[in-house]
Amino acid sequence: MSLFCLIIYENCLGDINIIAPIISNFFLASYGLLNYACFDASYAASPGFRPGFKYFNKWLSLGGAMLCIAVMFIMSWWTSLITLVFIACLYMYLYYRQPAVNWGSSVQAHSYKSALDATLALSSTAEHVKNYRPQILLLSGNPITRPSLIDFAAHVTKDNSLLLCAFIMAVSLLASLCNGSDR
Repeated sequence: MSLFCLIIYENCLGDINIIAPIISNFFLASYGLLNYACFDASYAASPGFRPGFKYFNKWLSLGGAMLCIAVMFIMSWWTSLITLVFIACLYMYLYYRQPAVNWGSSVQAHSYKSALDATLALSSTAEHVKNYRPQILLLSGNPITRPSLIDFAAHVTKDNSLLLCAFIMAVSLLASLCNGSDR
């Protein structure tokens, strides 16, 4: 909306060339962010990101993002700074506002990948007495009905170890297939 008002204001003055670098920088910023988003989703190995382009390469996307930023500063460094400050303000607004939508952020994919890599690295490391931490699989039944058992297990792990609460549901396979249930 503010860009639209800027265009109308400059159009009334009669010289549209004044706003051309600003508009060009906003377009280059959007292309750069799109390229970086493609690189980030590909680098995180997000299962929802499946590019259909036959010759897609994540490193070309990163190069395209860096090239867009470089061209922004080559065209006009002061409008590039204005554009980057505007994007940073927009990001901070969305970060602090925290709208109640799930956009499938690539941060979740990075967190999952980091946790998986760390877990796989732990499996190949020999355990030592100094680094021992109990890992408890607690067959607690319904966790709501046995809070004291879960509290006891939490005290044993002291919030520094793995505690898994399991609730086994006994359902016959034949009854599950007849009812069409996915349990």
